[in-house]
Amino acid sequence: MRAASLAAAMIAQPESWTRRKIDPAWEWSLLTNQWGVLASDALRWLQWSKTRDGQRNQRVPAPFPRPWDNNAADTYVALPIDELEAALAAIRES
Repeated sequence: MRAASLAAAMIAQPESWTRRKIDPAWEWSLLTNQWGVLASDALRWLQWSKTRDGQRNQRVPAPFPRPWDNNAADTYVALPIDELEAALAAIRES
């Protein structure tokens, strides 16, 4: 029981290396990092608004990517069981 509570406490701390290994987006749990990215987005937009492109509303700067934004690489594809078994059998044969 004591080891489980210690492990839970260790994972809950953002400075813990265990949490950093488990959660790839651990940096985003710190508010200072979120505020820094918001400030950089605002400064980037402010700088853009002073340019000729900003006055014409062209080529708006993209915001800094957040981990909760949808990425095509993070999508999963569901397969029926028979297709999955056929795909795995093809991999084993090659």
